[in-house]
Amino acid sequence: MNHRILLIGHGPLPGDGSHYTGFPQLRTASFLEGLRSTPMQVGLVELHTSGPPAREPPVARPLARERRDYRHWRLHMASPDWLPTLRALVADWKPGAIVTAGPYHPMRAAIAAAGDLPLWIDVPGDPFAEAQAMQSAARTGFSPEPGSSRQPHADQVAAYVAALQRGDSFSVISRAQGHAILGQLGMVGRLATSPVDWPWFRVVPPLYPISSLPLQQPRHRAPGSPLVLLLAGGFNTWLDVETIAEGLHMAMSSGADISVICTGGAFRATTSGPTGAFATWWPGDPTRTGSSSTAGWPMGSSPTWCQAPTPS
Repeated sequence: MNHRILLIGHGPLPGDGSHYTGFPQLRTASFLEGLRSTPMQVGLVELHTSGPPAREPPVARPLARERRDYRHWRLHMASPDWLPTLRALVADWKPGAIVTAGPYHPMRAAIAAAGDLPLWIDVPGDPFAEAQAMQSAARTGFSPEPGSSRQPHADQVAAYVAALQRGDSFSVISRAQGHAILGQLGMVGRLATSPVDWPWFRVVPPLYPISSLPLQQPRHRAPGSPLVLLLAGGFNTWLDVETIAEGLHMAMSSGADISVICTGGAFRATTSGPTGAFATWWPGDPTRTGSSSTAGWPMGSSPTWCQAPTPS
């Protein structure tokens, strides 16, 4: 029996010297931790969608406080020969199965490189609902960044129909999504030839091991200090800017001493629409009190509207 599993996911991993970490990287890290807890020999291929078009040679990374190592490769998809390199890696390392973690790119890479190997495909969130949200934003001023697709629905159909036809098993983020993927598998003809009770999917909810994060001292609000509100996470396409703005407007116009810290920002190759909408609202509200600032804005320099605290 082949005890090797090759995990293909997004890099760089959290805490790996990266200045940017999003859901795809966190998803990869959680899958890696789960696989490392098994008796299997694990290999990880990190796919980098930006950065220098260069490949680092295969390296074995020792794991702190672990009993064994895992194989670790990085591939930059900007390199013109990243796919032949991945295929050669699979042929050389000879895994018994391939698992993907995170949306889109790992799945596409695995389908192209797996050959006849058993393939577990991670579908963390319904891709067609995501494409619908992006198309809806397009009708209300959505402007993709240079190099990103202007046809998200067509792209998702092309990629995920191939995945639904090829995958041997799937992971989803909720049982509701599992029901959706069963219907999608039926649409591509997979259910017609399988047993009624065949376990096509497993629910793997979004998670990240909190134990791996440094423990911080609890913050106690000193008398007379402002109430701090944190807007954490990126400003993705489906962010409900109007509801957030309305809530902050009500709170800050009440005269309460409130300080808002934002660690969000526009997403690479997605949209700056929500960020722009929030920026338009924020300085134009004459009734608000308090201050605003950013911490860890992920996509470069902070916009001027919240670069520094603004006194009321």
